[in-house]
Amino acid sequence: MKPTHPFAVGLTAIFAVTAGSAHAGIDFFKLQLPSTSGGQVVASPVSDFYWKDSKIQVKAVPDAGFRFLGWTSGVSSSLNPDSVVMNVHRTVAAKFVDTAELVPYGGFEFGYTKWEQFTNTSTPANYSLKNGMACIKPIYSTTRSHNVRLLYDLPRISKGDRYQLSIKMKSSSTHRVDVLLRNKMAPWNNKSAISQLTATRTIATFHQELIANDSSALPRLAIYLGLDSSEICLDDISLLRATAPIVQLGNFAFRSAGLLARDGNIRMRTEGPGTWTLKSLDGRMLSQGSVSGSGILEIADVPSGIGFLTIQTAKGLETYRFANF
Repeated sequence: MKPTHPFAVGLTAIFAVTAGSAHAGIDFFKLQLPSTSGGQVVASPVSDFYWKDSKIQVKAVPDAGFRFLGWTSGVSSSLNPDSVVMNVHRTVAAKFVDTAELVPYGGFEFGYTKWEQFTNTSTPANYSLKNGMACIKPIYSTTRSHNVRLLYDLPRISKGDRYQLSIKMKSSSTHRVDVLLRNKMAPWNNKSAISQLTATRTIATFHQELIANDSSALPRLAIYLGLDSSEICLDDISLLRATAPIVQLGNFAFRSAGLLARDGNIRMRTEGPGTWTLKSLDGRMLSQGSVSGSGILEIADVPSGIGFLTIQTAKGLETYRFANF
């Protein structure tokens, strides 16, 4: 009977040379599972290479405090777990988001899913994806101002609520972009919070605090582009509610766990000794150290932005999202 995956341990080097080609009547293919923030993808059975037409189960496993959003490569369905047939070399990757994230589709890995596109009928715009960014450009290059907005529905907000916004942008020319919290049913000039940003030709990430000055049962995050002939590209849009209680999560207690480190440090308690690492949103190592019992992670020198705190103890590995502004 034909095995479900190669069993010849120690022949990886030979397989690597002939993978995907007929060799002594055998075809086999490689499955790649790239690392990603917030979780991992596991395959069953596990192997470096698989026989042609093998059916392999893949499963997205989120870290603590994260959830599976969807497959970004290799799987066409939204099922988790799901199966893939190994008839080509495959790369299977998943997207995970913080459970506290209010704009989970802010990375545009799934196009404009959940985003409402608004333009005046007299001044339409073209919405596209370029190098992973959402890019918006008027169809007609005129000097007339274009009333262009991207809108994302949010959970209920209350007056005085504080939020931390992170957004990456670039523009074909220097251009103002307004980011607002507003009531879905209110007139456009009824704004709950506003932040005015300036996009340039260089990709830059902006971190801003938004404070709701009104309550709303139907709030929206609104990005007002007001384009003329500029093309503006957006990515990595994140909105977190800026509360900072001490929260018990698993074996760890944090002030601002998964939310904000507003005073330049993260306080924590662990049961027993452990090690910690701080990484940026794109996976770069920022800092690392050890802790036993209780301690303070000084992050005043860590670059502003959103990242991940991972702690390893004898009781397991846990990862939390933090924001340093």
